[in-house]
Amino acid sequence: MNVVVIGAGAVASWLAPAIDRLDGYRVVAVASRTPEHAQALARALSDAVGTTVDALPEADVYLISTSDDAIAAIAANTPSSGLWIHTSGSVPITALAGKDRSAVLYPLQTFSKKATTSACAALGGPALDGHHADAIPLFIEACDAEALQQVEALAQALSPRVSEADSERRRALHVAAVFACNFTNRLWAHASDILAKAGYPLDVLKPLLQTTLDKAMAISPVEGQTGPARRGDLKILKSHLASLDGIEKEIYQLISNDILLQYNHPQL
Repeated sequence: MNVVVIGAGAVASWLAPAIDRLDGYRVVAVASRTPEHAQALARALSDAVGTTVDALPEADVYLISTSDDAIAAIAANTPSSGLWIHTSGSVPITALAGKDRSAVLYPLQTFSKKATTSACAALGGPALDGHHADAIPLFIEACDAEALQQVEALAQALSPRVSEADSERRRALHVAAVFACNFTNRLWAHASDILAKAGYPLDVLKPLLQTTLDKAMAISPVEGQTGPARRGDLKILKSHLASLDGIEKEIYQLISNDILLQYNHPQL
């Protein structure tokens, strides 16, 4: 099946090569509002050209992997033939209204052009070696049975972890991902700044972060919670607050109070 990828950002930069490696699929074009970005991604594929959204070639599948705000406008101003898929977690499938066939393929993963993870590297290839727990979960939705069959075939070729999720459930997945990934990563940035001021690199936290994740998966985040707020140690919490200022102080107090409340301790 011939595939056109619309978008050349982080998600598109992972999905396009992954799809291009699959038997039975060929990415024939990458489209972007920035031609240089489209051409750069196209050059990384076996036989694709860079183009713009207003000059899309004919294809069996059109995959929109752009910013969420652009999806509906792209769908409204492009031909209706073929299977149209977007990759957003929070944009409903109705954003593709007017297409003959529409679907969603949402990869529950963080993608960055500058960083490769084992799960991202495995997408679309045999590198998983049967370790499905590390495979990227893909959540799909479709307008009808035919479109579902097509998007499911593509998703299953990319990952062994494929589930159906309608627009409402997919939004919940996306919100959970923001808490678990985006917010946590921002907290790591604050931790990195605090460490740097004391003369330490971020990697001193790596064993701690890995153990925290392992415990959350094994016994749940609620059971695995530790620290001064979990113990209700207000003296330590107040001493930490006294060492902070600005937004870091506000974040520390807000999250500490959330933990104190969870475990029935007095608030700060």
